[in-house]
Amino acid sequence: MHYKSGYVDFTPNNHVSAFTTTDLYASWSPINGSSLVLGVRNLFDRDPPFTNQADLFQSGGWDSRYANAEGRNY
Repeated sequence: MHYKSGYVDFTPNNHVSAFTTTDLYASWSPINGSSLVLGVRNLFDRDPPFTNQADLFQSGGWDSRYANAEGRNY
C-alpha cells in the first residue's frame, strides 16, 4: 500500500485529500536463479485527488509530485 497524506493546495481554500493505492505482486521461481514476477499497480484504479496546481506543467487537476494519474497498470 502507498499512502500520501493530504495538504493545503496552491489555493488555500482547497484541501487536497489523502490518497492511498494498493499494489499486488506475485513471483514464481521454477528453477534456481530465475523468477517470474507478475503484478498490478493501483489495483483498485483510484483517481488522484483534485488539485489547483496551476504552476505545474500539466495543470490537469492533479499534482504529479503527489500522485500518478496513469490508473491501473499491469
